[in-house]
Amino acid sequence: IGVRLVGSEMCIRDSLESLQTLSLSDNQLESFDKKILNLVNLKSLSYDRNKLIELPCDQIKQLQSLKQISLDGNLFSDSAKEEIGQKLHYWFGEI
Repeated sequence: IGVRLVGSEMCIRDSLESLQTLSLSDNQLESFDKKILNLVNLKSLSYDRNKLIELPCDQIKQLQSLKQISLDGNLFSDSAKEEIGQKLHYWFGEI
């Protein structure tokens, strides 16, 4: 069975593909939505103050347009923070 997009579905798909800034902060999210990895034009991603404990760093690195990511206020362990810091060159500014 073939699937095709028509009318408004195409507009939504095209709008999402061109999305450059996405803020998912303060949503009590417990996991990283891997659908975000399809946003090839994404430049800025904010996932602050959620409940993340892990992050697919190697996959996020594949988002070549991503220039800014914000992850403060999540539940990452010290080892997860170290991995995120090394792989994504991220510094956790939490006090």
